Amino acid sequence: MLIPKLSQTEDLVEAIRVLIRDPFGKKNWQIIENKGKTRLGVRFEDVTRTYKSITYNWL
Repeated sequence: MLIPKLSQTEDLVEAIRVLIRDPFGKKNWQIIENKGKTRLGVRFEDVTRTYKSITYNWL
């Protein structure tokens, strides 16, 4: 049984996720929208997390 996606992921977001997946793995990072900007969140082994803005606007 297929479960439908709740929202569609934009092509740019999906492309960024694919580029980041190899160096960071699948569970230690996230791409999110924050005030119209794109932010990258990275979780480290000591459970701390840091966020950095990326130069792409979230459209």
